[in-house]
Amino acid sequence: MKPPAIRQTPDQIFCEKCGSQMGPSKLFRFSGCLVSLGFFMAIPAAIGLILLALFGVLGFFGTGAAISSGWTSAQSNAVYRLGQIEGVPADYIALFRTNSLRASTELSKIVPDSAQSAARQVMHDYELARSSISTVGGAAGMLGGAFVLIPVAICIPIFIVGMLLVLRRKVWRCGHCGFIFDRA
Repeated sequence: MKPPAIRQTPDQIFCEKCGSQMGPSKLFRFSGCLVSLGFFMAIPAAIGLILLALFGVLGFFGTGAAISSGWTSAQSNAVYRLGQIEGVPADYIALFRTNSLRASTELSKIVPDSAQSAARQVMHDYELARSSISTVGGAAGMLGGAFVLIPVAICIPIFIVGMLLVLRRKVWRCGHCGFIFDRA
């Protein structure tokens, strides 16, 4: 029994059937139906992964922006309420705008005793609003992350299977008669 092809030189391979020169080529490993199924799986999964990554990034920055906006709103509300209390000096309100933690420690030094309880209530409401905004923002971020990660966990295996179905194999192919055999 003859080998499938005759090697004349290390660079050239000639076909056993017709004697013409064979050239390197690549063919799909599976049938046309499986290859088309692989493309129909891989392309939408890749698009889905790209869109999910975009949604994840936008959700991350959107949640941070919403939390920051909520904190700013709570601070401006507290500044307005502090301005409505008689006896609270303007320098204390300016200190609260720049550093609310330091302002809460220096409340007894700057604000007169008659306005301290009202100012403490404003500070308490401000901290409560800030912590609730952080809690809700964190919960929304976790929920949004779950809604992104679950489809990602579905799309990755679909993409991998699709890519495996469209793999190619290296062969030697005769240009004249179409005879092929695998390259080693």
